[in-house]
Amino acid sequence: MLADDALFEEIRLLLNFQLNDAFLITLLLIGQPELGERIRNLPQFDDRLSARGLLRPLERREVGAYIDHRMSVAGRSEAAFSPEAVELISQYSGGIPRRLNHICDLCLVLSYSRRVEWVDEEMAYRIILDEEDSRV
Repeated sequence: MLADDALFEEIRLLLNFQLNDAFLITLLLIGQPELGERIRNLPQFDDRLSARGLLRPLERREVGAYIDHRMSVAGRSEAAFSPEAVELISQYSGGIPRRLNHICDLCLVLSYSRRVEWVDEEMAYRIILDEEDSRV
């Protein structure tokens, strides 16, 4: 994380460079919500940002579509997760894509090792329990 105010000040000064009314530098900052809070606490830096965005967690109805899309990109056309498994994964992940990917990856590895074509609710539940137990 950018913890030093002096670094933000240097970036702010770089953003001032222009040539014939054209900005010479385009800056794209991507980070956790804490980065947005940090920038809002630096008004002179905050004023120089022209666009902002926030990725929100996926809603339940979007989780299934997200998983299906990722599976189709990987080359699978039929569903690999039961609707009940998708519901559990959605609840556990909170709709956060990184968590979704992690749990789905673990489910797919387990289903491959067991030579099954379908991740059902029980398998997803076991993976989620194992994940919870492994958190220290």
